[in-house]
Amino acid sequence: MLSYDKCRPFSRDFTEKRGWALKIGIYGGTFNPIHLGHMEAAKFAAAYLKLDKLLLIPAGIPPHKAMDAGTPEPDLRLAMTDLAAQALGVPPRECVLFDDSLAACKAAKAAGMTVVGVWDEGFPGVRADMREVCDQYIESFGELL
Repeated sequence: MLSYDKCRPFSRDFTEKRGWALKIGIYGGTFNPIHLGHMEAAKFAAAYLKLDKLLLIPAGIPPHKAMDAGTPEPDLRLAMTDLAAQALGVPPRECVLFDDSLAACKAAKAAGMTVVGVWDEGFPGVRADMREVCDQYIESFGELL
């Protein structure tokens, strides 16, 4: 069960206002690289849990482990994940990325997704670039209400 106290401010209001009472699964990982095992697990989880949506979210910089030398950059792993999603029948034009990473936003935009940049104190100095790259840039989900 989602605990809204761990979410960004106004994210609950944003989802509830839109009537997004969907059963959404989040499948995250480094996806280095994403492979058939990931995809089979994703399809099984979505079917077994009767999910309305399953989000595949590659970790840009995983908090639990160091990435090996030669690991593809986050934008390349996002592009690989996008290709895998397309193989499941989800075209990029139907995807919306909310992210605070400039590299991920650039990759998602290049893939044809709608991109909403989200301000984060961990990425100082990228506001101007994010505004240029993203379809929309927000400081808070409250702006979308």
